[in-house]
Amino acid sequence: MGENTLTVNTLDLVKSASKELDKAYEKITLLQAVVSDKKKAKKIKKSAELLEAANLAIKSLELTLK
Repeated sequence: MGENTLTVNTLDLVKSASKELDKAYEKITLLQAVVSDKKKAKKIKKSAELLEAANLAIKSLELTLK
């Protein structure tokens, strides 16, 4: 019984993390649109790529936990 509770709690955390990453990705995408400095734009693009990769990993974990 404890293992099921742990899985459900972990799944809730994973879903919450995924939602927050989606929000962060949206903000970074908006930021990309307004930044004109090439170095900053490159860093922002890299951040967006890392967020996207993290979100894919979390969604994969979510599927595994279901």
